[in-house]
Amino acid sequence: MHSRWLGMSSFPALAALALALSGCASDEGHDWVGGAETLQLTRSVAPAETYEVQEARARRVFALSDSLLYSAWFVESNHPEYPYYYIAPVCSGPVCTVTNETTGQTATIDKFDLSDEFGDRRPILTRNGVTTVEAFNEKLAGYEGYIDFRSYGSWLYHSAFAVQTVKFAGELEDGFHLMSNVRSSLVGGKLTGTRPEGTATWRGVMVGTTHAGPFRGDILQGDAALIFTMAGGGSMNAAFTDIVNLDRREPHSTRAVTFTDVPVTEDGNYRKGGRGHRIHGALYGPGHAEAAGIFESLNIVGAFGARREANAVVAE
Repeated sequence: MHSRWLGMSSFPALAALALALSGCASDEGHDWVGGAETLQLTRSVAPAETYEVQEARARRVFALSDSLLYSAWFVESNHPEYPYYYIAPVCSGPVCTVTNETTGQTATIDKFDLSDEFGDRRPILTRNGVTTVEAFNEKLAGYEGYIDFRSYGSWLYHSAFAVQTVKFAGELEDGFHLMSNVRSSLVGGKLTGTRPEGTATWRGVMVGTTHAGPFRGDILQGDAALIFTMAGGGSMNAAFTDIVNLDRREPHSTRAVTFTDVPVTEDGNYRKGGRGHRIHGALYGPGHAEAAGIFESLNIVGAFGARREANAVVAE
């Protein structure tokens, strides 16, 4: 039964990185998170890019990507034996392996498995130089049941990041009508492969969702600021601040998430923490142009992308 579930879940959960590479945009049937109220809430401006601009850039970024990072999958279902559980993908290079601890069944996710059928999508806003895109798909091709897929994130120039929520409804082999929700985030891109030689700062956007509680599945957004120093052999401080709930158009109950003294390896990867409070990211592009990654903390599963600033001071 769970091997069947894993097979059902694998296909749509791959999709968010591409953020809608094909299909026609439409306003029908969706409650978009954009609008004047959203711009005011997030202190953002109207999208500086059209979706077509991001789409053209996305194809190049996707082709060059040599890294894929997934957060944990937070799964909620109507199955009486498994109402809520946690699956932690293990990623290396552009490949992630997902293991169901109950059965030992595994699924391997490669960037080439990512689907390019994403239905409706729209640029929402621009904040800190990052234009975000929301995408919907109410049924993915090749699946016999019902899937409601949603993602929110952005393509930068060397990396991409997104949060995704996926709803399933379908029949298991034993006839059980399964309904489930999977909430997760992911990042991909072309790695720099080194770390900076001195202090460096990146500023951008974080996206996320709550994976439990009354607001689970709502889309969150905040500011992302990262500072690298050579202290301790090379470490990163990451701050995600001014977090708001875009669906409810109000400040989120958790306004900030921070990670301090995150070790950065010589190849530009950084990670710290464990289940419930962890961060995993990397530096992307020539000259460490971008910093992106995934995190889990305070009931939020999120992703972030930020561009390097030549001269910037970020409040601790």
